[in-house]
Amino acid sequence: MLLALDTSIIVAGALAGHAFHPRAIVWQAAIYRGEVQAMVCAHALHLVEAERAGADVFLTFNPSDFERLAAGPKPVVPPDPPSTQLA
Repeated sequence: MLLALDTSIIVAGALAGHAFHPRAIVWQAAIYRGEVQAMVCAHALHLVEAERAGADVFLTFNPSDFERLAAGPKPVVPPDPPSTQLA
C-alpha cells in the first residue's frame, strides 16, 4: 500500500506529547519496517501530489480540509485505538 502522509501525521508522530501521537507513530513504525510505502505531501498540493503518485489512501488528522477536494486517494483518519488496519 502507498500512503500519502499529511504533515499532521508527521508532526503527531514526532511529538511524544501530541494528542494523536499513538495513532501516528504506528504508521511511522510500519513505514520504517517496510510494511507500507509512504510519501509526504506538502500543504497546498496534498491531493494533487498524492493522486499523481498513485497513493491508495491519504492519511490525515484533518479530513474535513480534504474530503471536498478528493477525487483520487480517499482521505483517511488513523484509527483509535492505534492500528495500521484501515476500515
